[in-house]
Amino acid sequence: MSAVAFKSGTLRLVFDSGMHLTCSADTSFEPWRIAGPRGRRFVSLPGGDLAVWSRSGTGEDPQGRTAKH
Repeated sequence: MSAVAFKSGTLRLVFDSGMHLTCSADTSFEPWRIAGPRGRRFVSLPGGDLAVWSRSGTGEDPQGRTAKH
């Protein structure tokens, strides 16, 4: 039913059954990544930050640097 990616790097999914799945950030690894329906991508970065990329292939990481894929 819903997916929320927090700036802290945590992902929360809510299913129509009412069940919740939470994936926390990690200090050393990218614990999850997800692609949205309009070409946006979200990645939980090591240390608890969130990176977001747009369909154009560029985006901004939490420190404001441009990322390119």
